[in-house]
Amino acid sequence: MMACFEAYGDKWWVADTDIDGWSAATHWKNYLQDQNGNWLLAREGICINKSGGHTRAVCDKNYYENSTYPNGAFGQGSYLTWRACLYKSSTNQWNGCSSWTTVLNSN
Repeated sequence: MMACFEAYGDKWWVADTDIDGWSAATHWKNYLQDQNGNWLLAREGICINKSGGHTRAVCDKNYYENSTYPNGAFGQGSYLTWRACLYKSSTNQWNGCSSWTTVLNSN
C-alpha cells in the first residue's frame, strides 16, 4: 500500500499494491491555527481504495491553505498529518499502518 498527498488540488492518491483481501487507505487529520496560535483539529477522515489489488484511487478534498487568513479557526495556518494503512471496512479494522507524516498545506 502507498499513499501520497497532492497539494495542488488537495487530492489523496492511494495505491493498493497487493491482492490480499485488505483495502489500501490513508487516515488523515487537518489542523488549523486559531487567532491565539493554538493548533486545533478541524477535520479528520479516511480515503479508501476499494478497487482491489494493483489499483490506485483518488479522493478529492478541499482544505484551507496554510496562507489563508482567516481560516476556519479565525487564524492563519493549516497542516495535514496522515498515515497509510491496510483497512478492512467490514470490521473497521486497521493494520500495518505507516508512521504519521506531517506537511504544511501549501501549493
